[in-house]
Amino acid sequence: MPPLPGAWTRCQTRPDETATPSSPRSSRVTSPARVIGGVDPDDTSDPAATRAAIEAAQFVVSLEQRLTDVAASADVVLPVAPVADKAGTFVTREGRPRPFEAVFANPGSLPDLRILVGIADELAALGQGTALGFRTVHEVRAEMEAMGPWDGVRPALKLGKEPKRPKPKAGALALSTREAAARPRLPAGR
Repeated sequence: MPPLPGAWTRCQTRPDETATPSSPRSSRVTSPARVIGGVDPDDTSDPAATRAAIEAAQFVVSLEQRLTDVAASADVVLPVAPVADKAGTFVTREGRPRPFEAVFANPGSLPDLRILVGIADELAALGQGTALGFRTVHEVRAEMEAMGPWDGVRPALKLGKEPKRPKPKAGALALSTREAAARPRLPAGR
């Protein structure tokens, strides 16, 4: 998908105007606004419910690097820095933090954190929330450390069906995993 050239919007009404059925968000919608960063509905436990929540929101802000399904349905898309241009922390499925540092220094590239802090600060100034309480990646990491790992119930991993293995054609080469290659195929003693 093509990268996003800059912030863009598909919202046709201002917050003080009444939405019409032809506008992206109908006035019948009562779900709160959503800020969504780098989430693919298909990666969630219930993709249909995730898509429904996005569509039901009064206003959607998407933080993305490319035009995705979420960005296409958002009212405002704010382009964020690619991983190489920002420091951060990934959290594995086991809950282990994996910090990384910025590889490149691109002053025109806005990290997600800077955008989220800016949104939170503006909302706090309007009396619609509170500031996040941190401004740097190191402060976020310290907050994550203080909170500790997730201690709640984890959903069971649902494995799909075993994929069908293709049958190689006569004379064709087949690739193998290290595990399969390590198993001897010759009879013992040869």
